[in-house]
Amino acid sequence: MVEPNIFRVDALEVRIYSNSQVLAVAAAQIAKIELQACIAQHGRARVVFATGNSQKEFLEFLTAADGIDWSRVICFHLDEYLGIDPEHSASFQNELRDRVEKRIHPQKFHIRSS
Repeated sequence: MVEPNIFRVDALEVRIYSNSQVLAVAAAQIAKIELQACIAQHGRARVVFATGNSQKEFLEFLTAADGIDWSRVICFHLDEYLGIDPEHSASFQNELRDRVEKRIHPQKFHIRSS
């Protein structure tokens, strides 16, 4: 993997990756390490998932990552279109059920009920 261009702006570390796939792999690796550390320290972890085109590759790599005990992870769904049916094909809830919940089988996945 090609290393990102890294620089600082005040206290913020900025990383620029060559393309979205390289970014998604790196972000999934960082999330995996953080989840593993949280589980090791606290016995569980909580994570909030977002949706949208920018998240698709990241979610693909994260849910395929080895070494995360998803049975110790409680997941939350970030947002939704107002008034949309949870089963609608454009529903974020529907997308997260398919892209995340059905793949990793977390301890719990809090998704707004209709």
